[in-house]
Amino acid sequence: MLWGKKKKTSVAVATTSVQQGTLPFHFCFGCREIIAERPCDACDRETEIFEVSTETDRRLLVSRLPSEGA
Repeated sequence: MLWGKKKKTSVAVATTSVQQGTLPFHFCFGCREIIAERPCDACDRETEIFEVSTETDRRLLVSRLPSEGA
């Protein structure tokens, strides 16, 4: 069993999951994954959660992901 902070999903994998996700959904920037509800249970600290409810939200999130770093 691994202890500590969960490793972030890669930007490429996160982008693919966001593009294929069924609206509406929540996205956690801490682990870069779609989550069922707030807060993110996988993250050990408070992170930004982005609510995606429209295609415009989805495009905004996809364009923001590369700037979030590796």
